[in-house]
Amino acid sequence: MQRAGSSAKADETQQAVGFWGKLVPVGPVYADRYMTAIIAKTAFQELDRPMVRYSPDHKDKTRSLIVEKTAVRIRTSGLEGVGVASIMAEAGLTHGGFYAHFKSRDALLAAAVAYLFEVGVSLIDRFEDRHGAGALDRYLDFYLSPRHRDDLTGGCPVPVLSAEVQRAAPEVQAAFGAGLTRLADRLGKLLPTGGRKAALALLGEMAGVLNLSRAVADAKISDDLLAEKRKAIAAA
Repeated sequence: MQRAGSSAKADETQQAVGFWGKLVPVGPVYADRYMTAIIAKTAFQELDRPMVRYSPDHKDKTRSLIVEKTAVRIRTSGLEGVGVASIMAEAGLTHGGFYAHFKSRDALLAAAVAYLFEVGVSLIDRFEDRHGAGALDRYLDFYLSPRHRDDLTGGCPVPVLSAEVQRAAPEVQAAFGAGLTRLADRLGKLLPTGGRKAALALLGEMAGVLNLSRAVADAKISDDLLAEKRKAIAAA
């Protein structure tokens, strides 16, 4: 005698089998096989869906975007102002995607510091392209100017980084050291004598005065600091 509910179960299974086809026989005893078949069918349907295609350089572009966003944050908020979650959100990316590009926050900071020095070197390149033999004077005029002092989003990275990098991770310090050497080598090519050593000394003097001018609240004192340092370099 058939128990109550058995007919409904058989009908339910028959309908399910009808949906799937004839791969699974009719009957409640095959419910487990039916569920396995349904899972398999779903997997095949997922495989049939079109995949999102990215350009071959998509990963490199995404990494560059993250680095550039971080570099801007460092300029305005310092190394301690960089948070992975907020940087990824600003770039329009998920937090979880970060580790596809960087192994750690320190690795990101090191990459951003290197990028900042690349920008600094390219700035000197542009001065030389535009002004030729007069590039050094024009670069010094820019460096010790109210414009450079007030613009935290551009210019030389040394004033921004020098106060913080001593407390940073070793890989960030290494990126700073390598970047500073590159910048000094580039500036040294504009100097009449001394090369890298003279350029390092000059960068140290100018970065120190620029930082001090940014810290002073009195606008006239700040302007005077920049102007007097520029005169001193010209007279040397």
